[in-house]
Amino acid sequence: MIYFITGIDTSVGKTFATGLMARYLLQKGYRVVTHKLTQTGSAKPAEDIQIHRKLMGIDLLVEDHSGLTCPYTFPLPASPHLAAQVAGEVIDPDIIRDSLTQLEKKYTVVLLEGAGGIMVPLSPGFTTLDFLAQLGYPTLVVTSPRLGSINHALLTLKVLQGAKIPVQGILYNLFEESSPLITQDTREYLACSFPEIPVIDLPLYSETDEDFVLPDFSPFFRVS
Repeated sequence: MIYFITGIDTSVGKTFATGLMARYLLQKGYRVVTHKLTQTGSAKPAEDIQIHRKLMGIDLLVEDHSGLTCPYTFPLPASPHLAAQVAGEVIDPDIIRDSLTQLEKKYTVVLLEGAGGIMVPLSPGFTTLDFLAQLGYPTLVVTSPRLGSINHALLTLKVLQGAKIPVQGILYNLFEESSPLITQDTREYLACSFPEIPVIDLPLYSETDEDFVLPDFSPFFRVS
């Protein structure tokens, strides 16, 4: 089963959320792997894949070194379409789909992390939403309580629903300080606006925090 993880914007915590969910599934005994749609501003192996593995508590995989878990990595920190253009390449969605098919043969769960938000272009005239709409993967949305996030979250969720993409859950990332009033109100507003979608908080995390407890992500996953 493949799940897509998107965010309301860049740097909202998709990589952190993806790594923690992979760690949770690993601890539950599932064969799980993460995949990065495309990585910009990074050398190989993809930086986000390395963070996933660290959060999972495992070494880099053979598939990471071969590029199967991130077929496109570009040095320029920019939108994928521009980073690819500067590198003299064009992102081919068929290559990404093929890499996912290969991983799905070996792993029970594949967590596919997007790049930036849902409308980010992968190539001229072809967005992440276009890619996702072709495949219909159940999707998880990462948001936060930062000022302005409520607008981006509502837009993202409405766009996904308009494209008939199943939204499996909302991850509410508490990684940065925000007004307690805004933090509570934003979460409640999202939960009331989309009562059918489970919302799970992502607590503050530190590598040195030995008492850190993983959230219960079971409401998100249809795995047996």
